[in-house]
Amino acid sequence: GLRRTLYFKDDDYRLSFLHGNFITLNNLIPEEAERIVKFRISPLCVSLHSTSPQVRSFLMGTSRAEHGLRMLQYLDCQGVSTNIQIVLCPGINDGTVLESTLADLLFKYNHINTVGIVPVARGNHFHGHPRIVNCTPEKAGELIETVERWQQAFRAKRGRNTVFAADEFFMLARKPFPERTYYDHFEQLENGIGLCRLFMDEAEAYLEKMLSQAKIGGGAEKRAKMTIRAPSLPLLIVTGIAAKPVLSEVLQKVLSIYQMDVELLAVPNSSLGPRITVTGLLFGKDIIEVR
Repeated sequence: GLRRTLYFKDDDYRLSFLHGNFITLNNLIPEEAERIVKFRISPLCVSLHSTSPQVRSFLMGTSRAEHGLRMLQYLDCQGVSTNIQIVLCPGINDGTVLESTLADLLFKYNHINTVGIVPVARGNHFHGHPRIVNCTPEKAGELIETVERWQQAFRAKRGRNTVFAADEFFMLARKPFPERTYYDHFEQLENGIGLCRLFMDEAEAYLEKMLSQAKIGGGAEKRAKMTIRAPSLPLLIVTGIAAKPVLSEVLQKVLSIYQMDVELLAVPNSSLGPRITVTGLLFGKDIIEVR
């Protein structure tokens, strides 16, 4: 019952290059592949999920998934770099399947920039295969350990970490976010990988700068509070459930320096289901309902 544009599946390599959309390559025809190579349309963002043709076909529900693998191999051989996404589905493409996928990406491909692993999100309106289930905290913890082990292998061979776990895994496993060095150059920031670490670090740096300026003239709190003009009206910060702890921690530090009226509103996703906790998938009506 949503607007029609939300049901259109975009798998356009041009938008992958321009905007970072993750594509499958399943519908990429040879002429388009040649055009990508000719004009060096790189890097592309590719949803891989698994290098096993059988597992990839199962997850994508199409026999064209094997064609997508061949296209990825061809583009890699032609020097086209890619940022890979693996949506982790417990019991399907984790465990030995994931180990095999990461080994293939390390030893059989030469132009993989990054590998981002994100958790599958099964909402209330999911009508796919019953084997596809959400990650548990235990699975999230296992995934984090797996990624750290493979980072060592990628560093040894390529000089960088390359493979990363999404922020959601650390939230789910209740583990602290890694330091900046974990994320290389934050290439998969828009995929929810490193967002929390970068936000916390930037906030910390800004607040330290404000306090440093205040101390120059003495009276740290007074000078810092005068550095920014606090809004006369109350502020409302809307977030999904997942990011609430991070925003709350930063907001407490801000309010220890600046005097302002701020409310942090964590909104459950009633449209897609409570297991969908990221801010970017909130609907307008979700926010309206809690206000």
